Amino acid sequence: MLHRFATPDGGHLGHDPKRLRATLSYLRKSKVELLDVDQVVSRFISDDVASNPPAVSFTVDDGYADLME
Repeated sequence: MLHRFATPDGGHLGHDPKRLRATLSYLRKSKVELLDVDQVVSRFISDDVASNPPAVSFTVDDGYADLME
């Protein structure tokens, strides 16, 4: 879960967007499946976790107006 992204011009501390891009790039190159939260829940409900490829899902706190920027 990512809480907030850094916006140096706006004076907000948080995760570096470059780090997110690098992480997503690494996951794609590693063939890790990117899932939305509903897909993760469905896999756990179906108890089909072990037969699926490695996967990851993450969320970002969207309660900050600067996230839209």
